[in-house]
Amino acid sequence: DIVNVLPVIKELSKNHTCNLYIKINKPINYYFKHPAGKFYLNEKMFKMLKPLISNQKYINNFQIFNDESIDVNFDLIRELPINLLFDNTRYATLLTGVHPDLYSEFLSADKHKDINDYVVIQRTFRYRNQFIDYKFLSDYKKILFIGIKEEFDDFKKNVKNCEFYDCKDFMEMAQIIKSSKFTIGNSSLAFPIAEGLKVPRLLEACPYFPAAQPHGKNGYDFFFQDQFEKLFSYLYHRS
Repeated sequence: DIVNVLPVIKELSKNHTCNLYIKINKPINYYFKHPAGKFYLNEKMFKMLKPLISNQKYINNFQIFNDESIDVNFDLIRELPINLLFDNTRYATLLTGVHPDLYSEFLSADKHKDINDYVVIQRTFRYRNQFIDYKFLSDYKKILFIGIKEEFDDFKKNVKNCEFYDCKDFMEMAQIIKSSKFTIGNSSLAFPIAEGLKVPRLLEACPYFPAAQPHGKNGYDFFFQDQFEKLFSYLYHRS
C-alpha cells in the first residue's frame, strides 16, 4: 500500500514539497504468514523499504512517523466504512481527490549489476488464485523467486528448477525487477514495484480479493490457467 500511494504523492510534488512519514508496529488484525508478523510494518521492513522510497526524487524525506504535523493521512482509507474490493492503486486518489496518470512510471531504479533477464516471481501465501498451477514453468529456464524463504520452499515443490535470491532490501528487489525478462506476482510488494517501473508484468489476479490491478503498457492479469500459460509464453518468447 505504501508503493500504491506513490503516484498521488508524485502528482502532489509538482506543487508541494512531499515528506512521507510511516507508522511502524501498528497491529494488524490477521494476515496469514505476514512477513512483519503481527504488524502492518515493523522497523526491519521500514529499513528495507527506505532505500527504494528515498531514491524517488519527488520524496523530500522518508522517515518513521514521530508525531510530525501531517496534511494527508493515508491510513484513513482503512478506517472509513467502505468496501476495499476495488483498485488499490486508487485508494489514495479517492481519499485525496488527486488523479495521477497511472499509466506512467512512478518508480525509479537502476538495473541490477549481476542479475538480469530472469523471469522474476513473488508468490505470497495470501491472495493466491486457486485456479492457478505453476508446474508448467519447469519447462522454462532462468526462473528466479524473490520474497521470503518459506514462500520459495513452497513454490519449489512444483517448480523444481526455480532459483532463489534473498534481496538485501527493496531497492535491490526493484533493481532485479527492472532487469527482468518480465515479473509475475500476486497482490504483494513485487507487483506494485513492477507497476511503478512499468516493466513487462503478470498479475495473478485474486478471485476473492481483486484489489490489485495492472495499468498501462506491458501489464497483464489472469484468472485462469490457459490465460496464464498463453501470456507467459508470449512474454517469454518475444524479442
